[in-house]
Amino acid sequence: MLADLRFSLSLGSGGGVGIPGSLLMTNTSGRRCALSGYLLLTWRDANGAVIAVRVNKRPDPQTPHTVAIKPGGRGIVGLGWQRYKSEPPPVLCTPVPKTLEVRLPPTVQNPHPENGPAKRISWFTGDSAGMCGPKVDMLPVDVVS
Repeated sequence: MLADLRFSLSLGSGGGVGIPGSLLMTNTSGRRCALSGYLLLTWRDANGAVIAVRVNKRPDPQTPHTVAIKPGGRGIVGLGWQRYKSEPPPVLCTPVPKTLEVRLPPTVQNPHPENGPAKRISWFTGDSAGMCGPKVDMLPVDVVS
């Protein structure tokens, strides 16, 4: 359940045009949380308006179809985006999101999670926050070992 997960973002290292990041989740409940597929993500600007971001769902042959995050365990979703239009000199891409809304993948019990509540977290700041396109590559949910 969404209420059982705490979300945060982590920025990967990289000095180029593209940047890797991760959406991390911690299971704060006393039961296992089973997830499969891709989270539903919505980016918003400083005024709260939705930013239409094209999400490229990239398959990962190393990730099983369904993962179970144990109590206190962590899950991860790999993200990647282009932050600069050119190099050198780097020109920061726009738009620059302010927040990210996270919803769990559809299930039999909840086939339309996009209509329900979301967890909202702050997006990155500084020169890693902008998105060209805007477009983001995303991997399916995996567990952190």
